[in-house]
Amino acid sequence: PELLGEPQARERLRAWAARMREPMAAGLVGVTEVLPQADHCALVVMPLPAGTSLAELFLHRSTLADRTGASRMTPLPGALSIAQRVAEGLAAAHSRGSCHLRLSSDKVFLDTVSEGGELRVFVLELGLFAALAAGAAPPAIQSSAHKTYLAPEQKGSAAQPAVLGDARSDVYALGVLLVQLLTGQLPD
Repeated sequence: PELLGEPQARERLRAWAARMREPMAAGLVGVTEVLPQADHCALVVMPLPAGTSLAELFLHRSTLADRTGASRMTPLPGALSIAQRVAEGLAAAHSRGSCHLRLSSDKVFLDTVSEGGELRVFVLELGLFAALAAGAAPPAIQSSAHKTYLAPEQKGSAAQPAVLGDARSDVYALGVLLVQLLTGQLPD
């Protein structure tokens, strides 16, 4: 809420929503509406694709592996197919001047309900964080799992403060997703 307290932040949100209402590349989930709320808040309405998030898939595989010894890993062709589709969505967004900056397994949805049973991959909340936080110090991330997806410069260090990030940060997060798909676990 504090990010929307300044007029520039509200204008960035409006501009971002206008860009995200335009026809989206395959796999990018656009904005349906932005509804201003009291206390400098806004409700951003986006469709939720059918299917399941990668985070849910990883949790299910982990539970199944613990119970039955089944593999947590995604076969190479499937992992590369998912990563390629996420990369294509990110490239389309980057060409529009938008970055995700908080890409993680809970922001990627898989759906096989399409004609022919072909896997569809959707990226949610693309650019929302960047639109809200532009010019502000990056807020701390509480979840250690989500911190794993952040590029080193987004985490900062004792010698270097954290930065918001850019398109390269999305590429780093995509690499973490690919490692997780191939190994069944987050990198250390």
